[in-house]
Amino acid sequence: MRLSPTSLRGRLALLFAVGAGAALAVGLTLLYSTLVVTLDEAVNDGLSARMRDLRAAVHTGDLSVLQHDRFAQLIGPDGDVVVASGTLTEPSGSSSGQEPPREPVLRPDELRLARQGVFSVTRAETGLAEQARLAAEPVPGGSVLVVGSSLSDVDRAKERLALLLVVAGPLMLAALALAGWLLAGAALRPVAALTDEAAVISAADASNRLPVPPGEDELARLARTLNAMLARLAVSFERERTFVDDASHELRTPIAVLSAELELGLLAQDDPAEMARSLQGARREAERLGRLAEDLLVLARERSGALTLDRRRVDLHDLVLGLLDRLASVHHVHTEASGGGVVVFVDHHQLERLVDNVVANAAHAGAGRVRLETSAADGDAVLEVADDGPGFAAEVLPIAVERFARGSAARTRGAGGAGLGLSIVAAIARAHGGNIALRNGPPLGGAVVRVRLPAKESAGALDRRRLD
Repeated sequence: MRLSPTSLRGRLALLFAVGAGAALAVGLTLLYSTLVVTLDEAVNDGLSARMRDLRAAVHTGDLSVLQHDRFAQLIGPDGDVVVASGTLTEPSGSSSGQEPPREPVLRPDELRLARQGVFSVTRAETGLAEQARLAAEPVPGGSVLVVGSSLSDVDRAKERLALLLVVAGPLMLAALALAGWLLAGAALRPVAALTDEAAVISAADASNRLPVPPGEDELARLARTLNAMLARLAVSFERERTFVDDASHELRTPIAVLSAELELGLLAQDDPAEMARSLQGARREAERLGRLAEDLLVLARERSGALTLDRRRVDLHDLVLGLLDRLASVHHVHTEASGGGVVVFVDHHQLERLVDNVVANAAHAGAGRVRLETSAADGDAVLEVADDGPGFAAEVLPIAVERFARGSAARTRGAGGAGLGLSIVAAIARAHGGNIALRNGPPLGGAVVRVRLPAKESAGALDRRRLD
């Protein structure tokens, strides 16, 4: 069973009440202890003042002062009472006069201690109510002067103080708990406003922003941080929406062509040659759809960190040499390779896809010549693919590796015009722990795609890696 409050306001108020209660208990305890010590010191100061006055009277021989004191007794050297206050005398059996009691108020052991110096004791004493404090000290001539004071008033003051604190403590704690509840509500009011505003923000209308409280406190910083996050999410939503729209458009074209080719084939059943041409066209569009679906799958897996790589040791230069003829025949460009051998720890199939997409991108942009150069730099393997095409347009170059990036020159569209060529290259490079850089210029004057891959096995020990 849950005992703590479910709301943050309730928990804050409870914590405040618990902390305030502990502080209040400590404070009231210290207050009570201080007042008790103060009362005890007042009793001791009163006894000391009376002791000084009575000692002065004894020195002058005026013993009548002791008889008028509230509680005083002079005990002689022989242990007999010399003079005592009226409260300490008892009526005799034969007359109505007063005479000193036969026994001193101090016990023999206490009297011995008093003869050695100042002595004090608290106990029940007849003539001073239930509890009394006695103070004694020696006086010239071997006598001992004793004074006493009742503690009943002090005890009653302590009881009243304890009762007051017991009653006032819970009331003060309740007031503090209420103040904590109100304070927590006031402090969390901006949070409630943020919550209400955030509840109405949706992906359909991501332009709304949270109200920022005035000032530079934690809530204001939280609101600004959340607004910045919403701005990033809005950009991400827009990119995803654009991606879906472009993917739908790219899928619609080959599907429409495939459907048309099949319909032509059905209409040309009596013409075997025409039917064969229709089926071949349908096969090409099916292959195009397959490549597009596989490209989309690679991007989705890389983005989610689930792109599985079958890593092996591969000589990058040998791989490029083995692809030259096929690249030239498929993409109808002149291909050449240069550089030296460098071993990388990569997925052979994905690396072939990377090279094919870069060359396909160059061919689609109108390049007639493509040079692939392999080298090593700072412990990494570098594949630089240069072409003699028009290069990247200035507005496209910063965003060329984004999915379906568009510009005045469609340099980013890969094989089949899917618009995913360089996105696939960047995704495969990131999955291997590498990166991609784009520029225009030498050695052939067109676009240059530079792919950097870790050459060490330890740099690519994970088969699944996501780099956003």
